[in-house]
Amino acid sequence: MIQRKNAVLLVLLLVIVLGLGCRVVPEAKTWTQFREQHGGEKVMIQFDKRAQLPRKIDNLDFRLPDLPRKAPIQKEEVARSFYRFLEQNRELFRVETAVLEVTRAERIGDTWFLAMRQKYEGIPVFHSRIGTVVKDNGRMVSYSSNYIPNIKIDIKPRITLAKAGEIARDTYEPEQRKGLNPRDGSLVIFPKRVGANEDQQLYLSWKFLMQGDKPNPELDQHFIVDAHKGNVLLKWPAFVQQTVSGTVQAQVFPALPTDTLTTVPMANEDVQIIGQSSDTTDASGSYTLAVSSAGTHLVNATLEGSLSKVWDQSGVDLTHTGNCGTTSACNWTWSEDAGTMVEETDGINVFYHLNLLHDQFYQGILGYNWIYHWTGTSQMQATVNHSFSNAYAGNPIEFGTDPYARSSDVVYHEATHNVMHHLFGDWIGYSYGYGTEGAAMDEGFADYFSCAFTNDSQHGEGCSSSPRNLDNTLQYPYPYSGGAHQNGQIIGGAVWDLRTDFGLVPNDVDKLAFEALNIMSTGSFQYYFSDPGQSNFLSSLLSADDDNSNLSDGTPHDREIFQAFRNHDILPRDVYCRDSSADSGDVSSPVPFWTSPDIMVDAPPYYSGSGDPPHEDPELGSVNKVHIRVRNLGYLAISQCTVKLYYANPSTGLTWPGDWHYIAEATVNNLQPVETDADGQKVVINWTPSGTGTGHRCLFVRVECNQDIITEEGSVRQDNNIAQKNIHIVDNVKVSQAQFVLYPDQHVESSPLGVRRSLSFSFPRINPRVRELKAIVVIPDTVKIFVDETLRPYVKRVPVEDGFLFLGRKFVWEVTISTSAFQPDPFNPRKIREIKVPFSCSRKARVTMTFESRELIPEPTRPSATILRIMETQGRKVIGGLDYHLKIK
Repeated sequence: MIQRKNAVLLVLLLVIVLGLGCRVVPEAKTWTQFREQHGGEKVMIQFDKRAQLPRKIDNLDFRLPDLPRKAPIQKEEVARSFYRFLEQNRELFRVETAVLEVTRAERIGDTWFLAMRQKYEGIPVFHSRIGTVVKDNGRMVSYSSNYIPNIKIDIKPRITLAKAGEIARDTYEPEQRKGLNPRDGSLVIFPKRVGANEDQQLYLSWKFLMQGDKPNPELDQHFIVDAHKGNVLLKWPAFVQQTVSGTVQAQVFPALPTDTLTTVPMANEDVQIIGQSSDTTDASGSYTLAVSSAGTHLVNATLEGSLSKVWDQSGVDLTHTGNCGTTSACNWTWSEDAGTMVEETDGINVFYHLNLLHDQFYQGILGYNWIYHWTGTSQMQATVNHSFSNAYAGNPIEFGTDPYARSSDVVYHEATHNVMHHLFGDWIGYSYGYGTEGAAMDEGFADYFSCAFTNDSQHGEGCSSSPRNLDNTLQYPYPYSGGAHQNGQIIGGAVWDLRTDFGLVPNDVDKLAFEALNIMSTGSFQYYFSDPGQSNFLSSLLSADDDNSNLSDGTPHDREIFQAFRNHDILPRDVYCRDSSADSGDVSSPVPFWTSPDIMVDAPPYYSGSGDPPHEDPELGSVNKVHIRVRNLGYLAISQCTVKLYYANPSTGLTWPGDWHYIAEATVNNLQPVETDADGQKVVINWTPSGTGTGHRCLFVRVECNQDIITEEGSVRQDNNIAQKNIHIVDNVKVSQAQFVLYPDQHVESSPLGVRRSLSFSFPRINPRVRELKAIVVIPDTVKIFVDETLRPYVKRVPVEDGFLFLGRKFVWEVTISTSAFQPDPFNPRKIREIKVPFSCSRKARVTMTFESRELIPEPTRPSATILRIMETQGRKVIGGLDYHLKIK
């Protein structure tokens, strides 16, 4: 023993000297020292007072010795380190590690569970256990043991296993003994305390199972028989208890009343043997009932469980009873002829779908264990087989003739009504009338969550000739005139759009909507879709979506929420400037988004006619009047807005606010809802371009108001509070000149013949007196113009080499364009004809187009400008663009 201890100390010394592993806790001589070194005063130790050994130690807090620092620790390392700990503290624990055998070393999560048993001369000590719990970082947290020190016992048996079997067989009744023999026999050291004040005695014993040719729960028993004297020391049943078990199924309609009946597991149903035990079926329909004895027992079940209860409208339970034995599975299927009721199918279907809705949707997705308002329990109650053709939520839910109880949509709809009744303490807003927004939400969200669970926007197929549909374009009527079911499709449709139209995760939207209803339920008793002066769903939805407790800076999905509400005309206040003539206020707005008709520049001499002035190119150094029209697409007035005007130099990827230069601002008060494009309010801001020079610029308008905040800063297409008008600053001369800046593709900056882009030339508006334009185009040598069949007619007296125009250091290209070629297509008036000029450039380049004034016919009165639109595209993606308003002074 001295030599072994010295070896251990030598290893310990090597670990310290070489720096391997962690700090080794010195050997504790007393339990006081042990506490101090292994966790302090919080360490709790329970002793076996007779043996003076620790039986249980909790709240340990130290790292086992010699474990690697890097997780995960391997099981061999855990066992080896625990042995090292026991060796290190041998004087206190008095455990010989050589007699221990690992029986379990398992890692679950970040925790290792290690168990060992004690042996004496290779024979296991019955039910011995030395165990510990170790975290994956090596921290030992507990110890337990029933180790017996200093065992001394004769290990030579004096009776055989067969003789021990005869002794055990004699404990049975004579008629039971036939065929019983000992199985799985082995020697064990069996500890037994004779009396409360007596020392523990150890017995060399035979441990075996008495069993016949087949398992028999009534006869099979385990035995411990003294291998020296032949006494039966212990016996216990091989089967702890007798059970009746099986699986319950049901025939249901999967979705529609017209579906074929399908057999499915019946979950959450109570099954019982009256006076003995009960169980609830699991998701697979399985149950197990403990019984007092083997044999046959009467099993009883109704359509009832902790989550739902369904009975016939006459008050009779729908019941199944059957004799079930302990030796074979007792299975049954609820069907039309399962019991005494003529119309059981309706009740079976309702019970099944109520449980399915709770488990898979309300609890599974929304994380909500519903409460039945009238009892305060989680048991939703319903009756079936009423004579009316409808279904009604309430206490209980009542289902009429067959189609309603057999429709999953209707079951889910009525159950959701009851869920919301609990959330709000009443039906939402019904006390204020069937035509109110609150009542519409009660119906709309009963539809929504039903449709969300089935992932189908249609509701009520098979029960109605015109089922409701949440995938709709219905808009909010003013004044509010529809009934709750009809108008519920408006608010339900808005949330369905949010669920399906923007690429969001559908179940995330379901949870967002449910949280919003919970938030709204804490407000006033009269509820609205969106009126911000009341308790309303819109503000609750934004609060649910908020991620930083600051609604003033928007929410992660406010753009999608606003657009979904805008789709159904239920956004209360929605200020906007049009991005183009095709812009209806929706986001994203269509291309070209830089042609806002609500931004109009009036250059001197100023327009004196009625209505809005025709847009002109602003003049350098002159006071230009910028007319800006703002609108309110909502249904409530906006008290005040600030209209701010900015300009930016042309560039791809303009960013806010760094690239925007402030010009001036104006105020709009009491902005009323619009009826037509001519509505809204107009402000005029004076602008004198100076120091910027002539050429392409971008005008931006920001409409700022507290009642409709900007949610997508700097994004023209994604926020309708922002509008853009690309303009061209001109000098006061009798020529019109256009400058267009081309930008290379970022991935081909060094390649002059890289990915092609195109300049698209078109004339959205042509002065009828203009016959043709003569353009002088100045192109730098960094631009390569590719010539194809569509472009060749416009190329005159210009050499073409290798498929593209031959360009020198600077090239002047003269193009004569007949405007008649750009008149609208008589077969498609909305289609604007265009010329596409493919090009490639290696770095940013400025192309100048000068239009000679002699080609523009002057008019005695103010002419309508001919608009030349140039857009830069790559494939189908529009990179940028500009409208040039060509006129003569």
